[in-house]
Amino acid sequence: MVPVVLLHGFMGKPTDWDVVTEAMVNWKAPTLPFHNGQDYSQTFDCFLSHFADLYVKNSRPIVVGYSLGGRIGLHLLRLFPRRIRGLILVGAHPGLVESRLREQRTEMDRLRLQNVHSKKQFTNWLHQWYSNPIWGNLPAEKRYPDMVKARCEHDPQRMAKGCLYFSSGRLPSCWGALEKAQLPVSYICGEQDQKYVAVGRKLGLKRPDVKIVSVPNVGHNVVLQSPETIIDEIAFMREVVSSSKSKPIQK
Repeated sequence: MVPVVLLHGFMGKPTDWDVVTEAMVNWKAPTLPFHNGQDYSQTFDCFLSHFADLYVKNSRPIVVGYSLGGRIGLHLLRLFPRRIRGLILVGAHPGLVESRLREQRTEMDRLRLQNVHSKKQFTNWLHQWYSNPIWGNLPAEKRYPDMVKARCEHDPQRMAKGCLYFSSGRLPSCWGALEKAQLPVSYICGEQDQKYVAVGRKLGLKRPDVKIVSVPNVGHNVVLQSPETIIDEIAFMREVVSSSKSKPIQK
């Protein structure tokens, strides 16, 4: 069975994938930097190299990344294209190209959690965060209170550091790597998340072979709201990469 590596989103945990993985075999869901109760001082490329040594280089897995996890998956593709067999992006952005937008995003991420220190402040911030349009009807979900409670277990100031560390304003764009990559790619987004619907549309124009999956009545957090979509896509991707038509990527 082709191995699968699942990468959680910002403020998430490996347990976010529990519903997806309960009937799955041969998978790993690591904890990302700043989400394990510790700071991280290495450069981003050093992190990627170490991460690839642990989870990618010897197994050539399918990488499944949600939001921030998808961003990391894209950068693994950028640096280690031969080591990934397939890529499933869930509400992930390939990056910013224009300098003005990169500067704006960096400053936005620097300030995002700057004044959030206590658990009460963090809880209030999270409710405000999840009221943004990209999340759609997420706050009405039955599991929403448990999700917020789990997010509150993080240190908000450590999350602030992680937000800036992983900022798409500071990291290289992965559009070029994604366009050149010779491996199967699927892109999943919720229909209520218009920002990432637009990203999927742009990706489809640049790479018509990418499978675009738009999930009805769902916002940005497809992992929580429609785990069955991800389960189905992983099964589909495993079939694709296991077929005789699946070829190793060439640099």
